[in-house]
Amino acid sequence: MTFTNFKAKTAAIAAALTIGFTGVATTAVSLPGASSLEAKAATTVKYKATKYVYSSDGTLNMRKSYSVKSKKVQTLKNGKKVSVTKKRSVNGTVWMYAKVNGKSGWMNSKYLVAKKKTVKKVSNSLSSTIAYGEKFLGTPYVWGGTRPSGFDCSGFTGYVYKNALGKTLPRTSGAQYASSKKFLNHHYKWAI
Repeated sequence: MTFTNFKAKTAAIAAALTIGFTGVATTAVSLPGASSLEAKAATTVKYKATKYVYSSDGTLNMRKSYSVKSKKVQTLKNGKKVSVTKKRSVNGTVWMYAKVNGKSGWMNSKYLVAKKKTVKKVSNSLSSTIAYGEKFLGTPYVWGGTRPSGFDCSGFTGYVYKNALGKTLPRTSGAQYASSKKFLNHHYKWAI
């Protein structure tokens, strides 16, 4: 047997084993003047599972194709039940295909979980809200900022209320003031 024949047979056996174990085909590619490289040939496989959307920002984009650059079909919120019918691995990212709300598309499996995660019940006590807000001491002021990487005044209060109390405030300080309940000072005993 020649070296070339041996190399071809070894590559065929390795490819068969890889497909058998992972469901992803691999191919040896020879480029002129370069050593052999392994290139993944992604394949779509049937896959039936019930999953739930879960991401840190609370949403997941369903896309027309299995790429973040692909057109967005719809945005799903955390907790949304998804019935997956197939999956595909592309450059190390596993994409899952499903039909949700009458629309079909691909979603990054990183944001799909097997069990529905429950949102931790938030406390409405004053001290726990203050303690939560204190976690952001030293956060830079950013005009229009609404995230821990940078807040403005109303962005900070809105973020703390949303995450500590589960309540949504209007975006601007003027709108927050206008939507608040007004009390006369004699109703309070200030503890200083």
